Amino acid sequence: MRIGAGLTTGDHDPEGTLLALVRRQGAVASRVELLKEVWGTTGEVLTRTVDSHMAELRRKLEPDSAEPRHFLTVWKAGYRFRP
Repeated sequence: MRIGAGLTTGDHDPEGTLLALVRRQGAVASRVELLKEVWGTTGEVLTRTVDSHMAELRRKLEPDSAEPRHFLTVWKAGYRFRP
């Protein structure tokens, strides 16, 4: 399925997003930064791809995905990982 800007749902290994967040050691990663690092896109892309994959990581790795403790949304900035 095409998502936008040449991305497809099969283009992503979930570990890529996890590794990109862990490497930042708690620093915020914007959606654009994650798209560039994990998917190799350039420029601003309007897509919910990153949001969808963050939700998937939360479902798989958080004790309660509705109240995440590790995969945090930073409003108007992006996402960060807190061990």
